[in-house]
Amino acid sequence: MDDPIITYSLFFVFLCVSLAIFAFYRYYAVDSQYRKAKNARLEALEKGTDEGEALRLFRQKRGLYNVAFSRRFPNLNKWMIQTGLDLLDMPFLMKVLGVFIAVFFLVLYFTQFQPYGYLSAFLTCAIGFILFLKRVRDTRIAKFEEQLPDALEIIVRSLRAGHPTQTAISLAARECPDPIGTEFGLVYDEMRHGLGITEALQAMSDRVGLRDLVYVEAAVAIHAQSGGSLAEIVGRLATLIRERFRLRQKVSALTSEGRASGIFLTLLPVGIVIAIHLINPTYYGEIYNEPMAHYALFLSVGLLFTGYIYIRYLLKFDF
Repeated sequence: MDDPIITYSLFFVFLCVSLAIFAFYRYYAVDSQYRKAKNARLEALEKGTDEGEALRLFRQKRGLYNVAFSRRFPNLNKWMIQTGLDLLDMPFLMKVLGVFIAVFFLVLYFTQFQPYGYLSAFLTCAIGFILFLKRVRDTRIAKFEEQLPDALEIIVRSLRAGHPTQTAISLAARECPDPIGTEFGLVYDEMRHGLGITEALQAMSDRVGLRDLVYVEAAVAIHAQSGGSLAEIVGRLATLIRERFRLRQKVSALTSEGRASGIFLTLLPVGIVIAIHLINPTYYGEIYNEPMAHYALFLSVGLLFTGYIYIRYLLKFDF
């Protein structure tokens, strides 16, 4: 057991088995229970929570009641809300803290607990957390954009059947899964508690962060002032948003090779260094004790990160 290769191999086997057990539990025990309801709001209502209490709980979990924080850091607060994460979920916060501690000591181990290693570990955790939140936010917005045309078509069919706007929104909230189902449910609950439809849609636009919701909000506001067929306007918007989503997916497919190349070129040097260190820990000798090696390491990591960001920037199309 003194062989480092055997030790690392057993550790990775243990890690893989643990991840497999967690995935099995998550899929069959947690997700199967969650799929019983269309979305989180319906799940709360099925448990006996009334609509007013559900609205209060969801707004509290999303941080919408923290007025002081919103006034001091409005952009940061809105960005955090758009991630859709439960800001009061202690198990989630404990998991994040556990990952931070593991990454922190892992970076310190590879830097051999040098003074610069503490700064590297802190920057790694901070940048990793920001990237994680950005990934969660972007994924949620993309999922909402994919579901939005179907939700608008449900509203259009309900309006053409003669239902009022509030009933049409409640139908979309019941029929659509998360995240759009819960968001339309919050719009419906806010309208039932006295908020106008324009203000409720504007609040949903701020919670989600999808630019296409501005068109929906503008269409409803114009209809409220000048009248007309809301079903026809929303139907055209649904078609427009669906075509924009298809075009965006096509562009994403055409640029997927470039994004994969960027990820591969960024992780390849790191993977090679880790593999050499696991196979032959003495390969680099006493180079870690050289001050110039520390600066070279910082420069290499900075150049890799800069190259990855530049590749992502070249492949980003805004339309």
